[in-house]
Order: sequence, then C-alpha cells, then structure tokens
Amino acid sequence: MPRIEIEEIIGVNKTRFFALVKAYYLSPETFSIAYLRTGSPKLSEQVEAEVKQELLREKDLIKDPRLPIYEYNYSALRERLRKKDIRVPYRLSLSEQKGTIVTSPDTRQRPTTGKW
Repeated sequence: MPRIEIEEIIGVNKTRFFALVKAYYLSPETFSIAYLRTGSPKLSEQVEAEVKQELLREKDLIKDPRLPIYEYNYSALRERLRKKDIRVPYRLSLSEQKGTIVTSPDTRQRPTTGKW
C-alpha cells in the first residue's frame, strides 16, 4: 500500500507519518498511534472564578463612557492573573464560550480614523 494512502487512512500528513514511523522503529513493542493527553484540558473552579472576576473588571472599564477603551486587553488581564500565580492560555476561549466577554458595547461605536 502506498504511503499516501496510509496517510489518508490514519489522517496524518507526511511529516507526522514519518515521525510515527521513526517512533515505531525506536520502540516497536510499546508503539501506539493513540493520542494521549498529558494535562487536564479544563481549568479548576478557582482559576475559572479568578478569570471571570478579571473579565468583569475589564468589562466595567469597557462600558465606562468616560474611558476610550473598546476591547479587552488580554495581555494586561494575563499579567494580573500571573501576579496571582495563575497561568491561563493566551486566548481565554473558555471565558468566551461561557459568554462573559463583550467585545463591543451596543451604545458606543469605535471612533473611525483615516489617513489624511
């Protein structure tokens, strides 16, 4: 069977295929193509609560009409969490999925800028 057909069957590209072949030759007794995660994909409840608290703090800044803030500052948010020894992914997709992120308030429009 040609390599290309095998790649299609197991759903990998050429680079991954040869990485699997190498792994097989190094240890044929323990070789497996099953993917095993090493970490937990879910944040703990305490971390999730801290993230939500910080997002709500950012949300208050965004909704304040006196401040020219229109989007979340995820870098600053991550830094505040890091000071509390909490590590979160670069994009806080968990919070986004839970509906705690507001990207653009209905009442305010982003100012337009142009080149003159």
